[in-house]
Amino acid sequence: MKNLITASIEFYFKGEKISASVDLDLNSIILSHQELPDFYPLLATSINLDIYSYEYEMMQAEEINFSSSNSLVEKEILQGKFDFPTYKKKRDALQLDEDIQNIIQRYFTNDELKNNSNIKTALIAASHLKNISDYP
Repeated sequence: MKNLITASIEFYFKGEKISASVDLDLNSIILSHQELPDFYPLLATSINLDIYSYEYEMMQAEEINFSSSNSLVEKEILQGKFDFPTYKKKRDALQLDEDIQNIIQRYFTNDELKNNSNIKTALIAASHLKNISDYP
């Protein structure tokens, strides 16, 4: 599932309303270990606006608004502002839970899970180890 976010902006220059928006796939940013890009140049490029122009300066005076139809992303947008660090933590936690569920289904039977309810807890703890030598 793609976790898309839309960055949009509206501003006026010489009495003309100018609007721009770009969509960004948050998964690709997280998987490549990047931070969110500077959206102003992306928005300017989307409407062929020179970043060395007065129009661009006017655009930078306005705040970028974020939106998304994805519920996980949408929860981290408050009054048009996107909290990327919190989103990333929640997304990573969901991904970890999904990965652990896949491991449990692949390697353990229902009887094993019933007999040892700590299997999932142990897998979560193991996933937090940075290096196996850290384990006592």
